[in-house]
Amino acid sequence: NTTEVQLVLLVYRFLNEELTIYAQTIQAHRRRQLFSQLQKRLNDLLPCLIRLANELLRLQEHYPRLTQTCLLAVNSFLTWVDYQHFEQYELFLCELFLKFFQLPSVQLRHASFECLLSLVNKRLARRQLQQQQQQQNKRIALLPSAALNCQQEKLFLDYLLGD
Repeated sequence: NTTEVQLVLLVYRFLNEELTIYAQTIQAHRRRQLFSQLQKRLNDLLPCLIRLANELLRLQEHYPRLTQTCLLAVNSFLTWVDYQHFEQYELFLCELFLKFFQLPSVQLRHASFECLLSLVNKRLARRQLQQQQQQQNKRIALLPSAALNCQQEKLFLDYLLGD
């Protein structure tokens, strides 16, 4: 039933917003519970949403509001879920969002653009974090104290081995 599916998608979309954006409206304990439950089920929810969006691409002429709601729900997950959960679907999602972007419906094009933008921003943020960590690791390795620790470790090993 498309109405029921749309209601479920709306619940996921707005629940995500309540948990991440308007967090003050939910008590902290309840918010943590909902957040925890959603995180536990991400491995089931995300593939299901992606499959549904893919199926709706073929049927979007018959169900434009359901298709738009599905894309908005996917985007709401993209805003707070770690990139690693989407990484395995990244190429497929990019292709899917670009296919939606080619449709004549302005609402679907806008929703697909928002999804694509969120996915690209997630990837860029992760790449920047990785580069920062690499730079920090290089700085630590080049510190004089790092060399001192290496020398101390060498002396300790020499002592331990009896050399």
